[in-house]
Parts: sequence; C-alpha cells; structure tokens
Amino acid sequence: MNAERTPLRILIVDDCREDRELYRRLIARGFDQEHIVAETETAEEALARIASAEPHCIVLDYRLPDGDGLSFLSALRLAHGEGRIPVV
Repeated sequence: MNAERTPLRILIVDDCREDRELYRRLIARGFDQEHIVAETETAEEALARIASAEPHCIVLDYRLPDGDGLSFLSALRLAHGEGRIPVV
C-alpha cells in the first residue's frame, strides 16, 4: 500500500539570496518526500506567511533586516505557541 503524504512545507527566512539558494539545494538533496520551499527576507514577511500557511519547519537566519532570530522566535511563540513549528 502506497500512502499519499502531504508535501513538507519549509520556510527559509534569510535576507541573503545566495544563502537561500544554498538552503534550497541542500533541502532538495536531503528529502525524497515531495516538499514546497517558500522564502522570505524579513521576520515581518515570515510571520505574515506563517499566519496564512503554517510551515512544517523554518530555516532561520540569525541576523535579519528587521530584527534578530531571538526576536523572531519570541514573536512566533506569541502568535503560534511554543514548540509547534521546529526552527533550525
């Protein structure tokens, strides 16, 4: 029996285009399962995207144009609860 799986939704939050492309390539090599990768450059964009389509995992840069990774994690926890979305 071949069960259909939901595609993995991964959000990359990084203001560096080259880094986002690198993460995208690494993710493509690491997952046999179908996946969808979305990208944002700022914490604000990421939080808005998460509100409309919650990812299964977030790849987060520490330094963002509108804050740092710890501020983003605090805002994420306030909006979505602690531990709901794994962050790398």
